[in-house]
Amino acid sequence: GLETVINTLTELFDQTNNVVYICVDQTRPILTLDTERLKEAFIRAKKRGVKLRYITEITEDNLTYCKQLLTMVDELRHLDGIKGNFYLSESTYLAPATFHEKGKSASQIISSNIKEIIENQKYVFDSFWSRAIPAKHRIMEIEEGIDFGKTDLIQTPQRILELFLRMIQSAKHE
Repeated sequence: GLETVINTLTELFDQTNNVVYICVDQTRPILTLDTERLKEAFIRAKKRGVKLRYITEITEDNLTYCKQLLTMVDELRHLDGIKGNFYLSESTYLAPATFHEKGKSASQIISSNIKEIIENQKYVFDSFWSRAIPAKHRIMEIEEGIDFGKTDLIQTPQRILELFLRMIQSAKHE
């Protein structure tokens, strides 16, 4: 139920001493701040010196909430298309069910303290983190229309050739 999910999440924040990794979809920043007990758990953890690293998709719809999160977390990053939600500490992995109504908290949660699962999810988080951009850049993109551009690593020769030929065909000058 909803109460159990919120209790489980707040316990994670209250029992963690080092860092909490948070990877959530674009609907969760709103719920983080509108769910008073969860918001307070973030604040308590930060006051105790727990580092909070947060990845979400920053959109026009959740922009004001993400700006508020910047004051509550140590690091906030944007990644397009995040699906699913998970929270991770040095000893616990939590995944609220993703089958929830938009704007409502999940009523089911998966919890694990198995070392291998925690290590695997930390790898997933680190992979997302390395591809995510700082929230301040994404906020500027939305508010001011500034495009910071994107860099991709292309490793297949066929794809490199396709992109090269497309670039040549679209050229208007030398």
